[in-house]
Amino acid sequence: MTDTSRRFFLKMIAWAGGGLVMGLERWDGKSSIKSQTSFQANRLLIFQADGFIRLITNKTEMGQGTNSTIRILAAEELCISPAKIIQEIRSPDTDHFMGTGGSWGMAGYYRLARPIFATARQLFINAAAQHWKLDAHLIKVDSGRMIHPTKTETLAYSDLLNLAAGLEAPVDAPLIPSPSFKYIGKDHPMTHLNEQVTGKISFGIDQFQEGMLYASIERCPVPGGLSLIHI
Repeated sequence: MTDTSRRFFLKMIAWAGGGLVMGLERWDGKSSIKSQTSFQANRLLIFQADGFIRLITNKTEMGQGTNSTIRILAAEELCISPAKIIQEIRSPDTDHFMGTGGSWGMAGYYRLARPIFATARQLFINAAAQHWKLDAHLIKVDSGRMIHPTKTETLAYSDLLNLAAGLEAPVDAPLIPSPSFKYIGKDHPMTHLNEQVTGKISFGIDQFQEGMLYASIERCPVPGGLSLIHI
């Protein structure tokens, strides 16, 4: 399978699996952020000058910890502490939807979003390589910093915003191999656990609008019978 067909195949799986936008290419939508204070590398990741990374996810939280784990996936591939990742639970753009269901959240993001995160990491490695005039494969990433192979000098994501913004997105990028996982497979506290158990967090069922109507599914109690539906 060629690179082009592979990328197309992955995107089609993403669409079928619940609207996850792959975003492997550079995000070039009208809402793209590219400035000295932040840089939107793709549809899911916005790198900020203060060192934090905003992660956009379209999976609504139902209390099962889906978004806590998606944050860990991003931290793993970006080689940065989960504490540096701020989640925004919303649709990446107006053409796609939010939702949770079918146990697809983790399976989908593990298979399909990790390449997005890895591609962003590689983009910043390439930026560091350009800054240091080195081959990109010589540069390692640890704790959110690009590490020079021979000097003690390091560069954070936030140091490379302008350089990264001027580069083409990598066609492909290696994933972090499972034996090297620092965060995936380890115990982590749920991001909103305290708010969940104390009733402070708001879920879909908690929403109310003036004049809102309620709907229910009515099924006939007799097998093979028909229900009379009243609207």
